Amino acid sequence: MFEGEELVATWDEERNWTTTAFQKLMNETVDSCVVLSKQTMEIRFQNGLQLRLHDNSTQYESLQIYPDFIVI
Repeated sequence: MFEGEELVATWDEERNWTTTAFQKLMNETVDSCVVLSKQTMEIRFQNGLQLRLHDNSTQYESLQIYPDFIVI
């Protein structure tokens, strides 16, 4: 998770979130979504935060984003 260009939190299956900064994402409005590569997308929020999602697995996974609501 980035705040501007600063990395403020990361998540992995072993440690979960590294800080509580992810809580700033709660109830925030999504401004845009950008595909950065075949394995990475970024969700940009109106408060300036960016959540980068990186798929490092070989399994099929899916994600749906609806206009009025976000369902992951």
